[in-house]
Amino acid sequence: MPSNVRIVLALAALCVTAVCDRAYAQVRTPQTVLTIHQGAETFPANPIIDAGIEEALKSRPDVPIDYFTEYLESDRFPEEAASRAFEEYLRGKYRGHKIDVVIATTDSGLGFVLDHRAELFPDAAIVYSGLGVISDTARNVGAGIAGIRIGVAYAETLQQALAQNPSAERVFVVANSVTPQTQELIRERFREYSSKAALAFIDEPTLPGLLAAVKEVPSRSVILYQGHQQDDPGHSMYADEIAPLVVAAARVPVYGTSDFFIGSGVVGGVVRDTRETGTRLGAIALRILTGTRAQDIPIEGTRVVPIFDWRAMQKWGISENQLPPGSIVQFRGPSLWRDYRRQVLGVAGALVLQSLLIAGLLYQRRARRRAEHASRRNLALAADADRRSTMSALTGSIAHELSQPLNAILHNAQAGEMLVKSNRATLEMLREILSDIRDADVRATQIIERHRTMLRNHQMEKKPLDIHAVVRESLAFVEHDTKAKQVQVDVELPSESCVVAGDRVLLQQVLVNLMMNAIEAMADTPVERRRVTVRSELGKANVAVSVRDYGSGLPANIDGKVFEPFVTTKSTGIGIGLTIARTIVEAHRGQLQAHNNPDGGATFVLTLQCADRP
Repeated sequence: MPSNVRIVLALAALCVTAVCDRAYAQVRTPQTVLTIHQGAETFPANPIIDAGIEEALKSRPDVPIDYFTEYLESDRFPEEAASRAFEEYLRGKYRGHKIDVVIATTDSGLGFVLDHRAELFPDAAIVYSGLGVISDTARNVGAGIAGIRIGVAYAETLQQALAQNPSAERVFVVANSVTPQTQELIRERFREYSSKAALAFIDEPTLPGLLAAVKEVPSRSVILYQGHQQDDPGHSMYADEIAPLVVAAARVPVYGTSDFFIGSGVVGGVVRDTRETGTRLGAIALRILTGTRAQDIPIEGTRVVPIFDWRAMQKWGISENQLPPGSIVQFRGPSLWRDYRRQVLGVAGALVLQSLLIAGLLYQRRARRRAEHASRRNLALAADADRRSTMSALTGSIAHELSQPLNAILHNAQAGEMLVKSNRATLEMLREILSDIRDADVRATQIIERHRTMLRNHQMEKKPLDIHAVVRESLAFVEHDTKAKQVQVDVELPSESCVVAGDRVLLQQVLVNLMMNAIEAMADTPVERRRVTVRSELGKANVAVSVRDYGSGLPANIDGKVFEPFVTTKSTGIGIGLTIARTIVEAHRGQLQAHNNPDGGATFVLTLQCADRP
């Protein structure tokens, strides 16, 4: 047979075996666990232990288990006849069922199981919890015995009671339900504290007698509540139901030795965790069901933990600093710091960080405002200097503009004088001459005022204005220079006005600077090609004013750096005019860009946002 065929058959056999094993596990007969409690189903500890046992047994879903619970109720029916009746009840109920593990949760339950083991549980391993000690010989009988030895932390609870109440001189123990041997055990554990306080027992059999005795407990004392058993089985109350009555009657702190007394008003005690006891019993039973012999499982002691009631501590003025390490404090009142310390620290840290951030932002805002004020002041100074330089360069233009109205005034005055000398002057002729003189004077005044405004120190002041009017006014400044240098100016402005928010003087300064640069850029250009085109294009939200020349364009070494300080193509320039122009435009939230044209020359584009019409 080929080797690969053998491998395939082997794998198939393994798969079949695995499937069969799984099927067997699913259909195999469940094992049976029976728990016998001493008290009735309503006994406070029984449902707690039961829940722990079931939790442990269900932790292995692969181990099928039938779990049953029965209640001996020897506390209510202590007679031998009741025990025999319970034995008959179990015999009839579980006839035909093989009991694999029996769990006895108390010494009484263990005694019943051992007495009737041969008749009821001949093949069952026994798991118990109790005060009793099982000999090694008894542990090896039959399927064996394993379990947990329960110890009540009398000494530890007494120690905490005296430590938390250092002025106490007497300790009263409520324990009529315990045996004389247990009372002797309590006395033995208390001997080391006898020098601090005297020990006394309250053995009243009736509840009224117990409460009356508790009321008589003097101050500077503490009470240790071990439990109380009434003498009337027909009207019995469980120990945890009597505990709050004892607390209400007492005028001193009451401590307890069971975890299900916590919450009834007792201060607390060093007690076992009943739920954990049930979980450990179930875990031992599960080990036995999965193959471990009962007699091979060590019998361990129960674990105890200090548990206290925060409300009772507040009542008697007991601080948490007086509690032993590892204590569990239950029923705490709400506390923001205690319950949400991390969240509080997180929020506080966030608030501090936010406050520092806000302070930093405020500081930066103040510094930014100071910088803005300084920047505006410096911009104003630089702009004023640049304007004065520009206006100095336009001296010829100023003289040319003023010469026209001044000559008109002179000629009109001479004409009037000649008419008067020749006696040919009429009233109408003189009125017309005077009107021309007045118009020429007004024009001269406007020219002077316009140039004076450009030369005056100026702070930026934004107002609604028509950008096209600003363009025309700027053209008037350079009109003489364009004619003197034989430059043709083409103006392409739409008929529709465009209102922007800006400073008239500063925007005129930018446009004059761009136009003068365009004129000077064509100094070596043939006359027939000297042309400047000023165009305005309206967009949906902005307006672009461009100034184009037909000179040599921007040199490659400064293209892209033309707006940087001290970058210039002029032999006599210092390179701050365009820098100032761009700063002015950015202060208006606009853009100033430059690029070379494909057919020669350069174009500067001023873009501003349009504002609503006033």
